[in-house]
Amino acid sequence: MLIFISFYNKSSLMRLSVVYRDTIDVDSIRRIVDLGVHEIMIDATRGLGAIREAASITDKIGVPLNVLMDSSCFGASHLIPGGYETYHGYLERLEMMGVGAVTLTEAYLIDMVKNEFTMDVVASNILSVTTIAKARYLEGLGVDRIVLDPDINHDLELLSRIKETVSCDLILLVNEGCIKGCPFKNAHNNLISHLEGAKPVPKIESDYYSTWCISKKRNNPILIHDSGWIKPEDIEKYIDIGFDNFMIGAYRGRCPLNWTLSVVEAYRSRRFEGDPVNILTTPLEGRDA
Repeated sequence: MLIFISFYNKSSLMRLSVVYRDTIDVDSIRRIVDLGVHEIMIDATRGLGAIREAASITDKIGVPLNVLMDSSCFGASHLIPGGYETYHGYLERLEMMGVGAVTLTEAYLIDMVKNEFTMDVVASNILSVTTIAKARYLEGLGVDRIVLDPDINHDLELLSRIKETVSCDLILLVNEGCIKGCPFKNAHNNLISHLEGAKPVPKIESDYYSTWCISKKRNNPILIHDSGWIKPEDIEKYIDIGFDNFMIGAYRGRCPLNWTLSVVEAYRSRRFEGDPVNILTTPLEGRDA
């Protein structure tokens, strides 16, 4: 679950969505807006106070706000007695604040928003959309945008076929550092959902999945090269097949604004010289995956 900022680069007709995990204040957000912001997205786990503050800032600056509710596990809280009222009330508050879109993983909530609210719906990459069929199902539910699974980022033929099949907007996450085809990705997402979700939060001794991932990549660096990340200099290949929406992610925890800006610059300029670990969401050491 992340905080995103979407950019519109007029010179290249390219949209960039950037995960922003630093302080929510006018100066920081304006610095990013000055790069050409199209949409700011904030994780629901930051709380209604932070969302309200972000909504006020984005309204003043003139960019829309998108709230991420893309946990991979809700613990069935939306399906228990009173669940409908809880989530409907929450979404109603978001819409009253002026939120323009929500990023979701739950069909139940997608259906609720599309039928009872005016906010746009973005299908999260957590849904692992890797096939035409999955994209069609989501489009059938009425989603406005789909973030595709980075595992298929290098399959240009498949990307083209999905693009030709659905009419909703498609977004590519360009700098995810997860091991391609990782069998534990869903389990790791579930762990994160519980650590960042409703109380009581489980007290764990370590993030086993991050440790496992880092160890594998340290011992076999080719896994970094083969993961789903897109090199900044390769962006044009995707624009050529009709993709103009790209997302830049960030590692978990507080992610400094300067790091975010440097990664954005790499993709905007289509050039990066250095260790790719420095622009990926899951570096080898020193940060959570």
